[in-house]
Amino acid sequence: MIWIILYSLLIIALYKSNKKKKLFYNNYQQCLRALTESDPKLKEYLERNR
Repeated sequence: MIWIILYSLLIIALYKSNKKKKLFYNNYQQCLRALTESDPKLKEYLERNR
């Protein structure tokens, strides 16, 4: 019974962590998009180093 509770808590923690990771990655992409629109040199640099 204790193992079921522990596994459930672990699954919930992993789910929340994955959700946060997706949110942070989306914010990162949005920031990069906004920065590259205002700075053409940064856009060229990022395109060369991908």
